[in-house]
Amino acid sequence: MNPELLTTIIVAIVGWVIAAFLALRFARKRKPVWAYRTIPILGIDSKTPPELKLVFNGRSVDDVYRTLVIFLNAGNQTIEASDVRKQVTLVFNNAKILREPKLYANDTATGFSVEWSSSGEYSEVKLGFKCLDHNDGAVIEAIHDGKGEVSCDGRIKETKEIAFLGNFTPPDPRRLPGYLIAGFVASGLWLALVVVLVIVGGADWIAKPVEVAMVGVLFGMGGFMLWQNFAAVLRRRRFPTWSARSE
Repeated sequence: MNPELLTTIIVAIVGWVIAAFLALRFARKRKPVWAYRTIPILGIDSKTPPELKLVFNGRSVDDVYRTLVIFLNAGNQTIEASDVRKQVTLVFNNAKILREPKLYANDTATGFSVEWSSSGEYSEVKLGFKCLDHNDGAVIEAIHDGKGEVSCDGRIKETKEIAFLGNFTPPDPRRLPGYLIAGFVASGLWLALVVVLVIVGGADWIAKPVEVAMVGVLFGMGGFMLWQNFAAVLRRRRFPTWSARSE
């Protein structure tokens, strides 16, 4: 097997992997997702004198938190209001919302709306919308007491669940950081160097197991470096750019 044929096989395999990834990535589907982040605003701890009281809108509180929740359609098939089998509801466990939640929708045409209520030891926010195209959605800001966990209940047609994405981090609107650009350049140069070594080595190197193993390790290291950079970009793009308006 000559180096040119080996390079062709490697390129073909990479191409098949990319094609399979794109086929799965862009298949027609609805994909409702959500995430949240809770930030403390103020509070009274155990060392605070009992004479000190906190009041929010005339109501006595011990602590106040700000929670940002994002809900959007990450799929490429539109979610219509008629596709909602069970209303999407955010439940704030062990917390009481202290004022009307704020809504930051990416497009008024989505008809996004919220309706909130409190009962017992929890509050809930019901979400409504007309239609959500790809990456359409909204950020909901809730000011509340009690740092309880937030859960999302609901059901959308042809989906098993509303996927939880973890900690909500609005994207940095600035350009791609220099360390990511440097990472792409370094991994590209590394892979190019491996290809040059294969070509310079000629056809005889393929018969030497040690050299084959070394080239395999070097190519794997370059591929890993490249994937790490792609993964970092994907993490930065996990939430749409419009969600940064809520910050």
